[in-house]
Amino acid sequence: MSRNPIDAKKIAYGGTGLVALLFFVCTLFLLLYGFSAYIIRSQIDLTTASTGNNAQNNNTIDVNAAKNLDKLIHTIEKNHRIESEIADTNRKLYDIEFNYSLAKSEMTSNTLTITQSNISVANDISNSIQEIQRSLKTTEYQLHERQVKDILQEVNKEDSAGRVLFVNTREHLSLFKHKLDNNSESIPTFEEASKKIDETFEAIATYEDTYFSLRAVNKDKDYEAKKLELNKKHEEDRLRKLLSTQNDISKTLPPESEFVFSSLNLLGGTLLFFVKLPTIVLTLIVTIAAGGLASLVSFTRKFLHKNNRQVGVGTLLSNVAEGVAASIGIFLFAGTGMLMLTQGGANAPTNVELSPYMVAFLAFLSGFMAESAFKRIEDAGRDFFKTKNDPDDGDAGNQGPTVQI
Repeated sequence: MSRNPIDAKKIAYGGTGLVALLFFVCTLFLLLYGFSAYIIRSQIDLTTASTGNNAQNNNTIDVNAAKNLDKLIHTIEKNHRIESEIADTNRKLYDIEFNYSLAKSEMTSNTLTITQSNISVANDISNSIQEIQRSLKTTEYQLHERQVKDILQEVNKEDSAGRVLFVNTREHLSLFKHKLDNNSESIPTFEEASKKIDETFEAIATYEDTYFSLRAVNKDKDYEAKKLELNKKHEEDRLRKLLSTQNDISKTLPPESEFVFSSLNLLGGTLLFFVKLPTIVLTLIVTIAAGGLASLVSFTRKFLHKNNRQVGVGTLLSNVAEGVAASIGIFLFAGTGMLMLTQGGANAPTNVELSPYMVAFLAFLSGFMAESAFKRIEDAGRDFFKTKNDPDDGDAGNQGPTVQI
């Protein structure tokens, strides 16, 4: 049994249907959010959006409510940014406190290590001096009483900074070892005494290495701690300013402002994005979407419903482009005042704006009947550019252009 070959026309037909579905979803999305945003801007509880005391006390609608709605959204977004900055500043302060405590703790630990090392080497020196003196007791070579006193005084020296480097001990033992080396043959216990002196030098050298390395670390940690203190002061000043600004903003916000904002901030802020657009932009969006949707419906009725497999994505795109172009033409006609498609705005009757409902309706019709719409636009353009010298003009040249759609 042989398989049927793949029908390329069927694939193209199915692809055209998928593209048409995608266009349908996009235009429906724009219409839904565009009209929702327009309705919210026009009919939302304006007394909530208004920040005027008179409007709130007298339960009247402020004539600048639309502006106040924009101001409300801007103020709440600013308040949210400040809240985020406050949280970020608190996190920074926590990190600064943690790092400062860590640096101070390490400095304390290093100082304690120096102190313990100091005590340990002091005990070793004291024991070594006693053993040296005991090993040389039967000879005439011993540390002088003054030298022993200086060494033990240095060993028992208390220094809170841990700066005991045993300078006198090293000097006295070096001179004494040189004396023993010169008379080594006459000293029976020379080897024992010399070994103890060398062990004492090694203990002092080990202590000094520990001392200088930890003191260098503490110096760096002290610089880090001072730097953290300056950063902490800077962040605390910034936090005070942010809290003060937040308090001032909170005084200007109506009680239900957060509820209004949260209701607009659904679906990741998509609706809020449309609400913040000017009404003229919303009108343009719904006009283009309506024209595109109508041309899409016209296309499906003419071709897809009739199971016409000769059409493709190119035909679809061409129809949608014509519908969008026709809808833009309707919008431009309305915007230039050639069509009376207006309604009162927030400051009516002084402020007049395009009615998105009527413009979108005509855009839908023009998209559905793009050929007729373009013919009307062509007739309107021909009438507009007529002059009195035109043989078919009659007296129209003395009168302004008259367009009826």
